[in-house]
Amino acid sequence: MDRSKYKPEKEDLPHRLGNYLEVALLEKNYSKIPANVIIDKTLTGIGATYKELHENRPSIIIEPNVPVIKGKQEKYDDIDILGIYKGAVTTSQIDSFLKKKIKKKKILVTPESFWRIRSRAEKLNINIYKEYFCLFDECEKLTQESDFRKRIAQPVYDFFKFEKKAFVSATPLEMYHPELEKQKFQLLKVVPDYDYRVDIDVVVTNLFDREVTRRFNELLEAESRHICVFYNSTAGIANVIQKNREIIGDEYMVFASNDAEKQLHKLSITNVKTDFKQPLKKFNFFTSRFFSAFDIDIPHRKADILILTDLKTALHSIIDPRTEAVQIQGRFREPEPIKLGYWFNSLTHIHNYNEQLEVKSDKQLDTEITEYELTHQHLKERLAHATDLDSAKAIDKELKSVKFAYYLDETDEINYFVVDNAYNEERVKRYYKSKLGLFKEYDREDSFFKPRLIDRVDLYNLEVLTQSIAGLGVAKQIKMIVEWISQAEDVQKLKENLLPIFEHTHTVFTAYKKLGIEVIERYKYDLKTIEKKLADWVAEESRFSSEIQEEIYLEFPLEQQITKADFAKRLTKIYRKYGVGRAAQERAKNYFECKESNGSPATFTLLAKISDIEQVVDKNLMDLKRKWLK
Repeated sequence: MDRSKYKPEKEDLPHRLGNYLEVALLEKNYSKIPANVIIDKTLTGIGATYKELHENRPSIIIEPNVPVIKGKQEKYDDIDILGIYKGAVTTSQIDSFLKKKIKKKKILVTPESFWRIRSRAEKLNINIYKEYFCLFDECEKLTQESDFRKRIAQPVYDFFKFEKKAFVSATPLEMYHPELEKQKFQLLKVVPDYDYRVDIDVVVTNLFDREVTRRFNELLEAESRHICVFYNSTAGIANVIQKNREIIGDEYMVFASNDAEKQLHKLSITNVKTDFKQPLKKFNFFTSRFFSAFDIDIPHRKADILILTDLKTALHSIIDPRTEAVQIQGRFREPEPIKLGYWFNSLTHIHNYNEQLEVKSDKQLDTEITEYELTHQHLKERLAHATDLDSAKAIDKELKSVKFAYYLDETDEINYFVVDNAYNEERVKRYYKSKLGLFKEYDREDSFFKPRLIDRVDLYNLEVLTQSIAGLGVAKQIKMIVEWISQAEDVQKLKENLLPIFEHTHTVFTAYKKLGIEVIERYKYDLKTIEKKLADWVAEESRFSSEIQEEIYLEFPLEQQITKADFAKRLTKIYRKYGVGRAAQERAKNYFECKESNGSPATFTLLAKISDIEQVVDKNLMDLKRKWLK
């Protein structure tokens, strides 16, 4: 599959503080949003959809979600707007609106309902592609949500048929659709002439629930008026509310879809709305359908924003700093012209991470999708040459089930946005694979944010340790503990916390210190083998204790000849006295400089004590380790 990047010609739109997009366009001699452009607004709330809604031409504006359409209909009730989404209008209402003899007609529609406009226009012989300007708002959603909203890309074929159209977003993602190059789309990039970056606290933790409660308490102590929580997990929101009932009480509202509302009711979360309505409660929870495009008009600095990502509860709660985080903070507006400063009081992203998270590289995805495509093409060729109906049916069934079918749309053509989604998902997952991964992304040079890292990772917490090793076999538990030891700043504290929950704690810590991680890995974290090797090591060390050395030097006077057999017998007796389980053999050279005779019988003449016995000990232990690592 060809994913060669099309780099559209870029034109900067200088933007001064206090101005809307309209001014930036006018300075470049654009009286209206031009055709065949991708507008990168950089900033939320600078009036792109506002401009098109007030433009004196018929427009179709594709909005990502229903709340956006409802919000704009309420906000701009002086404009003739038709909102089209599931259950909103009848066929006759669409017909009547399309037939209106006015120029300033505005249709707001979800991607999934666009087909209704096309269908009715065809029936009425109205050429919408010529008569209407089409604006695709928050265009990054085409990529981000195409995995679970396959129909979100349905209007794309129609979009590219419009003579005049534009993509727009403050956070557009790169797109690979071939029509962009074919129709020579241009990129208009808004470039502010002031520092527009927003402060954000990035809190990394392995105790997610505790950290959320801590932040709630901090905000309440600071007398926060409205705490707004953005969390892409219905179960996660229910969990947060249930675990903080004493704090939250009944002073909350959840804004979610109809399906999510039903799920929340089953979890005893009853304060739920499917449409956004003000005033806000003390605690306000928003699912992903409320992350972008709609407006929360609120007095200056009266809201504190909390973004949550808990990989343990829901992997899909991951947030992209390049897009979703920008959009979330952009929901908060003041009913006044744009000015420097925030429309909210604070912005915090609390998240955990998972070093074991499986993430594919772009190269791996390239290979995977290419192989899927080759398999699909092979089956299509076989289908074309099938000689009987049964074979054709079997091959066609297989075609629909192969993995490449996931990347195709209803017309059996490549859905380029689903392909883009696969790469985008892996990109975002990478940020959550390491402790500092997300912070580094927030801190990149061209970031929208000025992040402050708050490290709340507690490797020694009893709750974390217990949860981490629960249910694992002993070998896997040892492996995990060895990894913790290698990373721990306070090994003693880690050991103390593990002692009550892991019966082999002392053995593992002693083995790590004495044998080293290489020996433990060599024997695959097997407890019995580790215990045996450790016993051998300790025995080798203990035969050089000061007590044993003192007794040896009393037992064997210098300048006397002694048979090797007699030496070994008497040394073994000393070893046994002190509980050293080692065979004495010919150990004289470990303690004495000696003259050796191999006659019959073989003898030693002990000349002097070894001057550096520590060196002997180290050599013997290293020889033992080398033997084990062979």
